[in-house]
Amino acid sequence: EDGGAGGARGKKKAGAKKGVTKDGPSINRYYWGAYQRFFKQLCISLKVGTIVTEARILLQCDGGTIYLNQPDGLHYSVSQNTTLQERMGDEAFYDAITPHVIPVTQDSLVGYVTLRGHAENVANVYDIGDDKPYRWSDRFDRQMDYRTESLLTLPLCVSSGEVLGVL
Repeated sequence: EDGGAGGARGKKKAGAKKGVTKDGPSINRYYWGAYQRFFKQLCISLKVGTIVTEARILLQCDGGTIYLNQPDGLHYSVSQNTTLQERMGDEAFYDAITPHVIPVTQDSLVGYVTLRGHAENVANVYDIGDDKPYRWSDRFDRQMDYRTESLLTLPLCVSSGEVLGVL
Protein backbone atom coordinates (compact mmCIF):
# COMPACT_ATOMS: atom_id res chain seq x y z
CA GLU A 1 0.00 0.00 0.00
CA ASP A 2 1.18 3.50 -0.75
CA GLY A 3 0.63 6.08 1.97
CA GLY A 4 3.21 8.59 0.74
CA ALA A 5 2.99 11.59 -1.52
CA GLY A 6 1.86 10.95 -5.05
CA GLY A 7 -0.58 8.16 -4.23
CA ALA A 8 -3.91 7.88 -2.52
CA ARG A 9 -3.93 6.24 0.89
CA GLY A 10 -5.16 2.62 0.73
CA LYS A 11 -4.50 2.14 -2.98
CA LYS A 12 -1.90 -0.28 -4.31
CA LYS A 13 1.14 1.16 -5.96
CA ALA A 14 1.38 0.33 -9.65
CA GLY A 15 3.57 -2.73 -10.17
CA ALA A 16 3.55 -3.71 -6.48
CA LYS A 17 3.84 -7.43 -5.84
CA LYS A 18 1.13 -9.26 -3.92
CA GLY A 19 2.23 -10.17 -0.39
CA VAL A 20 5.16 -7.75 -0.43
CA THR A 21 5.34 -4.57 1.60
CA LYS A 22 7.79 -1.74 1.13
CA ASP A 23 9.92 -3.44 3.79
CA GLY A 24 9.97 -6.83 2.00
CA PRO A 25 7.79 -9.95 1.87
CA SER A 26 4.94 -9.97 4.35
CA ILE A 27 4.79 -12.39 7.26
CA ASN A 28 1.66 -13.93 5.72
CA ARG A 29 3.62 -14.98 2.67
CA TYR A 30 6.28 -16.68 4.83
CA TYR A 31 3.58 -18.34 6.94
CA TRP A 32 1.71 -19.63 3.90
CA GLY A 33 4.90 -21.00 2.32
CA ALA A 34 5.84 -22.79 5.55
CA TYR A 35 2.31 -24.16 5.88
CA GLN A 36 2.39 -25.53 2.32
CA ARG A 37 5.79 -27.20 2.86
CA PHE A 38 4.60 -28.72 6.16
CA PHE A 39 1.36 -30.04 4.65
CA LYS A 40 3.21 -31.50 1.65
CA GLN A 41 5.63 -33.33 3.98
CA LEU A 42 2.77 -34.56 6.17
CA CYS A 43 0.93 -36.00 3.16
CA ILE A 44 4.11 -37.66 1.92
CA SER A 45 4.91 -39.08 5.37
CA LEU A 46 1.48 -40.68 5.69
CA LYS A 47 1.89 -42.47 2.37
CA VAL A 48 5.51 -43.64 2.24
CA GLY A 49 4.99 -46.92 4.09
CA THR A 50 2.11 -47.84 1.80
CA ILE A 51 4.15 -46.88 -1.27
CA VAL A 52 6.99 -49.21 -0.23
CA THR A 53 4.63 -52.07 0.59
CA GLU A 54 2.70 -51.80 -2.68
CA ALA A 55 5.88 -51.44 -4.76
CA ARG A 56 7.39 -54.53 -3.15
CA ILE A 57 4.23 -56.56 -3.86
CA LEU A 58 4.07 -55.34 -7.46
CA LEU A 59 7.77 -55.90 -8.16
CA GLN A 60 8.08 -59.05 -6.01
CA CYS A 61 11.20 -57.79 -4.26
CA ASP A 62 12.67 -58.53 -0.85
CA GLY A 63 13.16 -54.97 0.28
CA GLY A 64 12.51 -51.33 -0.43
CA THR A 65 13.46 -47.95 0.96
CA ILE A 66 12.24 -44.42 0.38
CA TYR A 67 14.42 -41.35 0.67
CA LEU A 68 12.72 -37.94 0.72
CA ASN A 69 14.35 -35.08 -1.16
CA GLN A 70 15.11 -32.18 1.18
CA PRO A 71 17.26 -29.07 0.64
CA ASP A 72 20.23 -30.66 2.46
CA GLY A 73 20.01 -34.07 0.78
CA LEU A 74 18.02 -37.28 0.59
CA HIS A 75 16.63 -38.18 4.01
CA TYR A 76 16.01 -41.82 4.89
CA SER A 77 12.27 -42.17 5.46
CA VAL A 78 11.15 -45.79 5.60
CA SER A 79 12.58 -49.21 4.82
CA GLN A 80 11.13 -52.70 4.59
CA ASN A 81 12.97 -55.98 4.08
CA THR A 82 11.27 -59.37 4.37
CA THR A 83 14.45 -61.41 4.93
CA LEU A 84 15.84 -59.15 7.63
CA GLN A 85 12.51 -58.53 9.37
CA GLU A 86 11.84 -62.29 9.55
CA ARG A 87 15.37 -62.96 10.83
CA MET A 88 15.59 -60.06 13.31
CA GLY A 89 11.99 -59.17 14.06
CA ASP A 90 10.44 -55.83 13.12
CA GLU A 91 11.53 -53.92 16.22
CA ALA A 92 15.18 -55.02 16.02
CA PHE A 93 15.24 -54.32 12.25
CA TYR A 94 13.97 -50.76 12.67
CA ASP A 95 16.28 -50.16 15.64
CA ALA A 96 19.28 -51.28 13.55
CA ILE A 97 18.58 -48.82 10.75
CA THR A 98 20.15 -45.46 11.43
CA PRO A 99 18.41 -42.42 9.96
CA HIS A 100 20.82 -40.76 7.56
CA VAL A 101 21.12 -38.20 4.78
CA ILE A 102 22.66 -38.90 1.38
CA PRO A 103 23.98 -35.97 -0.66
CA VAL A 104 22.23 -35.40 -3.98
CA THR A 105 25.21 -36.11 -6.22
CA GLN A 106 25.93 -38.54 -9.02
CA ASP A 107 28.18 -40.57 -6.67
CA SER A 108 25.23 -42.56 -5.29
CA LEU A 109 22.49 -44.35 -7.20
CA VAL A 110 19.71 -42.50 -5.33
CA GLY A 111 21.43 -39.16 -5.90
CA TYR A 112 21.87 -39.94 -9.60
CA VAL A 113 18.19 -40.85 -10.00
CA THR A 114 17.14 -37.70 -8.13
CA LEU A 115 19.23 -35.50 -10.41
CA ARG A 116 18.11 -37.22 -13.63
CA GLY A 117 14.47 -37.77 -12.66
CA HIS A 118 14.48 -41.14 -14.44
CA ALA A 119 14.51 -44.75 -13.19
CA GLU A 120 17.73 -46.72 -13.08
CA ASN A 121 17.79 -50.54 -13.14
CA VAL A 122 20.96 -52.23 -11.87
CA ALA A 123 21.00 -56.01 -12.38
CA ASN A 124 24.06 -56.61 -10.16
CA VAL A 125 25.08 -53.92 -7.67
CA TYR A 126 28.51 -55.54 -7.28
CA ASP A 127 29.19 -55.21 -11.01
CA ILE A 128 28.21 -51.67 -11.99
CA GLY A 129 29.75 -50.71 -15.32
CA ASP A 130 32.48 -48.10 -15.63
CA ASP A 131 30.12 -46.03 -17.80
CA LYS A 132 28.03 -45.16 -14.72
CA PRO A 133 29.06 -42.25 -12.45
CA TYR A 134 27.73 -43.91 -9.28
CA ARG A 135 29.08 -46.77 -7.18
CA TRP A 136 27.43 -49.19 -4.76
CA SER A 137 28.22 -48.95 -1.06
CA ASP A 138 27.93 -52.32 0.68
CA ARG A 139 27.94 -50.74 4.17
CA PHE A 140 24.29 -51.71 4.80
CA ASP A 141 24.92 -55.29 3.60
CA ARG A 142 27.94 -55.70 5.89
CA GLN A 143 26.14 -54.12 8.86
CA MET A 144 23.06 -56.34 8.46
CA ASP A 145 24.73 -59.54 7.20
CA TYR A 146 22.74 -59.26 3.99
CA ARG A 147 23.48 -59.33 0.27
CA THR A 148 21.76 -56.89 -2.04
CA GLU A 149 21.70 -58.24 -5.58
CA SER A 150 19.82 -55.84 -7.84
CA LEU A 151 18.16 -52.46 -7.54
CA LEU A 152 15.39 -50.76 -9.43
CA THR A 153 15.57 -47.15 -8.30
CA LEU A 154 12.61 -44.92 -9.14
CA PRO A 155 12.13 -41.18 -8.72
CA LEU A 156 8.92 -40.18 -6.94
CA CYS A 157 7.78 -37.15 -8.94
CA VAL A 158 4.83 -34.81 -9.04
CA SER A 159 3.25 -33.71 -12.33
CA SER A 160 5.58 -30.69 -12.58
CA GLY A 161 8.55 -33.06 -12.66
CA GLU A 162 9.81 -32.13 -9.19
CA VAL A 163 11.43 -35.16 -7.52
CA LEU A 164 9.96 -35.52 -4.01
CA GLY A 165 11.93 -38.63 -3.21
CA VAL A 166 13.38 -41.88 -4.45
CA LEU A 167 12.20 -45.48 -4.02
